[in-house]
Amino acid sequence: MSRKQNAYSTQSDSVLAELTREGDQKAFDELVRRYLGKIGFIARRYSAQGYEQNDFIQEGLLGLLSACKSYDDSCSSSFKTYMSVVVERRFISIIRDRAGFGTGSNRRTFGGARG
Repeated sequence: MSRKQNAYSTQSDSVLAELTREGDQKAFDELVRRYLGKIGFIARRYSAQGYEQNDFIQEGLLGLLSACKSYDDSCSSSFKTYMSVVVERRFISIIRDRAGFGTGSNRRTFGGARG
């Protein structure tokens, strides 16, 4: 393990989220290492409803990136809690979209076209 990578492993989640916002791929990689198991756990709950677990894991990683970009460490929740909520809401949104619960022009159809 390189000295810089070791430095990432000792950083707090909020510092890594800030570094990710600034474009630091290694910081994001460290967050993926920390939270891939948690994302997979959440994904398994939704894949039991007939959706592909790997699809949810990919969406969960996008949710992790989104959480990095929007996390405010002055709020009272930990990054882990915040990220979990962001990922779960992303999964729920996907299920609603696939079930046709979107409304108006924002509803997506297969292939990503708007309906």
